Amino acid sequence: MVQGIDSLEVNSDTHFDDCTSSSIDHDSRDAHALNEKLSKFCENLLSTYKLLKSKSFELKEENKNLFSKLNMILQERVEISNERDSLKTQLDLVLNKNKIGFSSRSQRINNLRIITDSVFSFSAF
Repeated sequence: MVQGIDSLEVNSDTHFDDCTSSSIDHDSRDAHALNEKLSKFCENLLSTYKLLKSKSFELKEENKNLFSKLNMILQERVEISNERDSLKTQLDLVLNKNKIGFSSRSQRINNLRIITDSVFSFSAF
């Protein structure tokens, strides 16, 4: 509102000043509310980070245990394979020995038959 003779003089208690003051209070409350939301978001983010970090540590420990078990199983597999190979070799040796022994027995039996046949044929004369 203009007062007095000077047209540039303005009254400081205008409606505009009241709106601006009200607007600043409202903006201040909005900023405070946003700050609260941001603070809660950061707290939730931090707690989620801590939870994930803990879970990550647990998973690393579990992986370490699983790799240890896997190494043990692989070592047992190698030992079992070596034992199987050893048993196979022993079996082959026994089978070959029996084959040779059987062959020798067969030869002895054949030799006895030849001798027996010779004796019987000699006695027939």
